[in-house]
Amino acid sequence: LQFLYFIGNQGTTSHMPTGFHAVYCLDCVNPKWKGNSYVGFTVDPERRIRQHNGELPNGANQTKKKRPWDMVFCVHGFPSKIMALQFEWMWQNPEKAKQLRDVFTKKVTQNRHTLVNNYCIFAQLLSSPPYNGLELEVQVFNERRFLEVQSQAKVNTSIGCQPLPRPPTFGDFNSIKKHVTGSGLTPDQQQQQQQQLQQQEPTSTCSLCECCFPVSRAIVYCPNGCSGMFHPTCLAAFFSSFTECLEEAPLIPTNAVPCPSCTVDITWPSVIKHSVDAHRRAAFHSKAQEKKRVADTRKRLREEEKGIQRQQSQSVAVKRQKEESEVPELKDDESLLTSILSQYCPE
Repeated sequence: LQFLYFIGNQGTTSHMPTGFHAVYCLDCVNPKWKGNSYVGFTVDPERRIRQHNGELPNGANQTKKKRPWDMVFCVHGFPSKIMALQFEWMWQNPEKAKQLRDVFTKKVTQNRHTLVNNYCIFAQLLSSPPYNGLELEVQVFNERRFLEVQSQAKVNTSIGCQPLPRPPTFGDFNSIKKHVTGSGLTPDQQQQQQQQLQQQEPTSTCSLCECCFPVSRAIVYCPNGCSGMFHPTCLAAFFSSFTECLEEAPLIPTNAVPCPSCTVDITWPSVIKHSVDAHRRAAFHSKAQEKKRVADTRKRLREEEKGIQRQQSQSVAVKRQKEESEVPELKDDESLLTSILSQYCPE
């Protein structure tokens, strides 16, 4: 329901339509503060680490004293900024979070600012609902340090460490840029999808039930970039048809099913996240076009007003010139006196 709520409210958003929200973990490289770590939220990991190290402004005050820092890993794939910020808060406050307070008490998490303890909290949180039902991806930037922390966490008896639900992805900041700049689709596929969103007609039909839906209704799309459009309820029923026991099935489907249009495997979280990003991009571009249209209209009205003022000033100048031409030219005071006397005293 929360996923569908975000789809229905995409028309009211004014943020940049990237749809990328990540929570990261930093490792202190300063020998004086070795072992310290920091957890934060970002929409651009490469820019954020530069801010923490003082290369760019607007870094966190908590990290200024212990520079330099190294971003070890981050988790992304959240369907909204709110859920990513909630994940960050629970990671920073495990003794207060509902999902973690039974496992991580205040006494146990006294040294939770160390990288090993933060990793254990992260693994436990990633295995807890609702995050275990999402397709969250763990991106590792420092492979050597990450594997070292994993080996230390396995023998950490004070807290205990859960295995990650999905294997992490290793790479640098370039490997995550496709998620930061968009949904991973090619520019042609993004343009095609934007045109579909902006030029939807009431005669558009669902690829499953073949029923028409108006433009105002929520529509979900295949994350593979195919031309399939679905009602959320129709696609949810399609996912449920692959579940044997509906009573024991989770609220959010976790199994992968073939897309009805392109037959490539898709998952429910990826469908919702991709649809949210598509609606955001369409709303952003439609607002940009509306702003451009309003600006062009104002410019045209200003030019028309200047033209009218120019014509009025020209007509006033012509009238004044005409009036001046009708007045007789008098060379001196004697001629002026003569003309006045001849006018009032003809004799």
